[in-house]
Amino acid sequence: MQWNDYALRLAAALLLGCIVGFERQYHHRMAGLRTNALVALGSASFVMMGSLLPGGEGAARIAAQIVTGIGFLGGGVILREGLNIRGLNTAATIWCSAAIGSMCGAGLFEFAGMSAVGVLAANIILRPLAAKLGTLEKFQAEREIIYRFQCACLLSDESHVRELLLEACKASGMKMTQLDSKRDRAMDRAEVVAHVQTISRRDQAIEEVAKRLTSEPAVVSISWQVMSELDIEDSTIGA
Repeated sequence: MQWNDYALRLAAALLLGCIVGFERQYHHRMAGLRTNALVALGSASFVMMGSLLPGGEGAARIAAQIVTGIGFLGGGVILREGLNIRGLNTAATIWCSAAIGSMCGAGLFEFAGMSAVGVLAANIILRPLAAKLGTLEKFQAEREIIYRFQCACLLSDESHVRELLLEACKASGMKMTQLDSKRDRAMDRAEVVAHVQTISRRDQAIEEVAKRLTSEPAVVSISWQVMSELDIEDSTIGA
């Protein structure tokens, strides 16, 4: 490989890395212009070094190592804040910059350019769509309702009542998110408490589950209430 060919490939990697990094810098991400440019430049250098070394498979071996090694660099921009994780998109962009640089190092300029366009399209064009989907998901979460069931039974019937409640909720197509028991051995009673999640208000379905349970001899009493709406009064059914 001649020096001018080496310089051309480096310049192409640097340019495409800068283009990808500019979008990250513009949106104030942790890994911006310089990081993506350096990743692309370094990847191209490693691939060309493999071509310059004796043996015909040096570039392929080094490219494989780049794919593995770039993960450590990308992991450094991923942050966890409580239940939220930030930096995944930036880490993926760094990974793509490494691929673009590797293709430039191999002299595949057209493919490297198409990959850069693809990265920009994913980060720019798909951004409004992702934001809209995030808004819909938030709106859906705000509409979710949590119902709380309380079933009283004899202590010896606790397991049976738990199974009944699980089967009744499953048959009604509702999702149970929590199932606990409170035992009072002195009174020989157990209180089975379940939280059931629905997308919207399904009071009629909840009533059907309650009525189904009250028909069982094992159930002494059952009550339910809406946990996510304080203005809804409790509903109680005695067996």
